[in-house]
Order: sequence, then structure tokens, then C-alpha cells
Amino acid sequence: MPIVLVGMPGSGKTKIGMSLARFMGRVFYDSDEIIAEQTGSTIGEIFREKGEGEFRKAEHRVISHLLNRRAAVISVGGER
Repeated sequence: MPIVLVGMPGSGKTKIGMSLARFMGRVFYDSDEIIAEQTGSTIGEIFREKGEGEFRKAEHRVISHLLNRRAAVISVGGER
């Protein structure tokens, strides 16, 4: 099963997730980074220009896809 890290912005999810993935021989994914890559916008831009609802739709889509990856460490959480 994937390991999912959830927490406040700046709490260390990415740093800890990367270290944990390396230690366990898993792949690390950051949902915010993937959303930004897919949309061509930063998370802050999405919130400002399209609203939280659109961000949450994108987040749901990305996280749902990532949860199918068994050997993964996933960092989630919408930074602003």
C-alpha cells in the first residue's frame, strides 16, 4: 500500500517523504507538484484565478490516481 503524508504547509511532508521513499526503495510523489505540472500554474495561482473548488477537483483527480501506486510515498496538502 502507498504511504500518504498529510499535514500543514511547511510541516516537512516533502522532506520527510523524500527521505522515507529513498530509505524504503519507493517512489516519492508530491500531489501539489503534479497538479502544478499538469495545469501549468502554481497552486497559489489556481486558488486566486479559479478558486479552491477547482483546485480540490484537480487534487482529487491526482490523488486518486496516485493511490493506485503501491510502492509509493505520497505527500498531499494544498499550499497557498
